[in-house]
Amino acid sequence: MHQATTSPAFATEQNPAVSVVIPTYNRADSVGRAITSVLGQTFQDFEVLIVDDGSTDNTEEVVRGFNDARISYLLRETNGGAAAGRNTGIEAARGEHIAFLDSDDEWLPEKLEKQLAKFNSVGRGTALIYTHVLLKDFKTGEVLKPINPSHEGDVHDLLLRKDFIGTCSSVMIRTDVIKCLGGFDDGLTSREDWDLWMRIAREHLVGCVPLPLLICEIGRIERMSGTLKKILEGTMLVLNKHSDHMKKSPQAYGNHLAAVAQIELNYKSRDGWRTAFKALRVHPVQPKLLAALWFSLFGKTVYRKIFLEWGKLRGDYYVGQASL
Repeated sequence: MHQATTSPAFATEQNPAVSVVIPTYNRADSVGRAITSVLGQTFQDFEVLIVDDGSTDNTEEVVRGFNDARISYLLRETNGGAAAGRNTGIEAARGEHIAFLDSDDEWLPEKLEKQLAKFNSVGRGTALIYTHVLLKDFKTGEVLKPINPSHEGDVHDLLLRKDFIGTCSSVMIRTDVIKCLGGFDDGLTSREDWDLWMRIAREHLVGCVPLPLLICEIGRIERMSGTLKKILEGTMLVLNKHSDHMKKSPQAYGNHLAAVAQIELNYKSRDGWRTAFKALRVHPVQPKLLAALWFSLFGKTVYRKIFLEWGKLRGDYYVGQASL
């Protein structure tokens, strides 16, 4: 059981349609903006569960500054990471659906309304609905091009190849489904969202609202998803966890391993070569990986200047993380 405390002053009696779960850790500078974007929704039948994962700043003061009976403040005494924080919110959720919002992101006003309308238009077989995303540069405040995947239905095999759903802040999930699955795997160091999407998609359908209804902030190195090392560790843990399914798609499995190897080559060449050989055993046709191995022979300076910059231009997710 997760340790948490809640303020009775914020409690309500009637079960809401949606439970909004906002995990946060030392985000006093942004959590207020996230909460404001929830309170500004065109759909208003919700509760807001702020899960403070052991913050040492004035996060609690910011949260309690909102005078709204739908807001609950839950304090975890020990920092456990994003997955553990979200699970605390899941346990406390009373709504029929759960929507997640990272404390440095914000929703556009129609997000909940549009997602609930989508749920009402599909059958009970659909358990998760996501939206398109607008990216905002943390340093400049500039809103960048939207991310617009629109895959729907039985998408499990597609999710094995690529996490097109991405950020938790875009999703709404049926509460009964996510509780039945046990929530997020807090044993993962990162990529716990991708793991959950695949577990949901094994047995349920996925829907999409093809509108950019979320502004996701990028460029914070200290996001709750963690450091580059944690991203790599989490990715490998997820690949191993789903290896039985991954091995049914050798090309996808090999591509994931190759992408991890490309970043490892920038930091620990030995680990990178080891992962690269594993990728080539799984799927031998890997021209990008072979190019990365070739450039790595000339040292990290050449590798970084040539291969990683090339990867950023291609828009490779993993390679893009190497500059963190």
